[in-house]
Amino acid sequence: MCLAKSVWRRDKALCMSRSARARKAAHGLPALAECRSMANMTTNRFTSFDEFWPYYLQEHAKPRTRALHYLGTTLVFAVAIYAIVSGQLWWLLSMPVAGYFFAWLAHFTVEKNRPATFTYPGWSLAADFKMYFLWLTGRLEPELERAGVQSSAPR
Repeated sequence: MCLAKSVWRRDKALCMSRSARARKAAHGLPALAECRSMANMTTNRFTSFDEFWPYYLQEHAKPRTRALHYLGTTLVFAVAIYAIVSGQLWWLLSMPVAGYFFAWLAHFTVEKNRPATFTYPGWSLAADFKMYFLWLTGRLEPELERAGVQSSAPR
């Protein structure tokens, strides 16, 4: 998979051409199976969470984007705990604002892309929690590598 969107578009165009296999051999471009997956990612036509997950990680390629997501998700848990412990359950209404504020801030200012929430709200929420807990347990890096994201932990 490709990291930079311009490279991704170039590789997608090459995958769709007749001589994709020859170019792959000559230039190390993606195999046909990867091209199909890449086509799904660029057209946003996912039929399962497993197809969506690599796309989600690629949309969160920059460490600062992920860091802002972690901040928002942590705040969501903090608000939930506070609301339950204090008995002020109306605080639960602020959870979406707490989480999405930092996530959308990251997408619009750091990653400069459109949040996946707009197209796949359920899968995006599930992927955010998956990314968060993989990060907390130190198991996110292999997932990022499998998705073609070459960046390290947030700085």
